[in-house]
Amino acid sequence: MKHTIKHTVLSKVANERICTRKELQKFIWSAQGRNIDEFINRQGYYSVNIQSWNKDGLIKRVGRGVYAITADGISYLENPRKFNAELRDERSKEKIRRLESNEYRLWKENCELRRKLRMIKDIL
Repeated sequence: MKHTIKHTVLSKVANERICTRKELQKFIWSAQGRNIDEFINRQGYYSVNIQSWNKDGLIKRVGRGVYAITADGISYLENPRKFNAELRDERSKEKIRRLESNEYRLWKENCELRRKLRMIKDIL
């Protein structure tokens, strides 16, 4: 199986256990096939990857500019396809739950508006 940049970086983070943001950026740089000696800290959109991995629960911020791999991150390293499928299922269930709660709220507001409208019609 071909390893992605995410998988390569997370495996390096797993070996280090705790790493700084700059080290994460260097891991991404080298995973992209670039020479580590030519690393430029201000070049690239590394924060996008780091934020998405944090949101997915693969890494967590343990201090200012310090990150560590989580149990979900280790689970991802063992079987990325299974982890991504579970993550998709979890997100779709959450989306359904939000839509259902929003639908109920709108229905309730609609009932209240109908009741007020009936009261106004009875008065007139």
